[in-house]
Amino acid sequence: MLQKLQTDVFVFSGMKTYTQLKEASLLLLDENNQIKPYAKFEQDILKINTTYNQNYLQAEHQHAIAAAQSAAQYNEYMQDAESYNLQIRTAGDDKVRASHAELNGITLPANDPFWNTHYTPFDWRCRCIIIQVLKNKYPVTDNGIAN
Repeated sequence: MLQKLQTDVFVFSGMKTYTQLKEASLLLLDENNQIKPYAKFEQDILKINTTYNQNYLQAEHQHAIAAAQSAAQYNEYMQDAESYNLQIRTAGDDKVRASHAELNGITLPANDPFWNTHYTPFDWRCRCIIIQVLKNKYPVTDNGIAN
């Protein structure tokens, strides 16, 4: 879990930096393909600064907290692994990403290797949850479907 958290933050930060630099490079030229004066370039850069250094920072913060909470939750769930399986549930609305909707309802034992690579949060601002379900109430998902 810790490795996933560290990797996700690293990837997000790297992609954010790359995207911000790419967008900034597009702001170097004016509508006539001439280099903009520094003052105009600075104004344009400050407009995108909010997106990359406030909005995205908020997403990074939320993701780090959600990942830490999920890691703690997983450790708690492992205490009851004999009695419960784990199940993925989405928010169930029209904002659920297709890649997350495909995982909805997957039910597997807590110690299944699937959970090593498929634990919430799946992506930035993910609202999916993993819950404990009674072993005799929900059928276990076929491994071919889950992986």
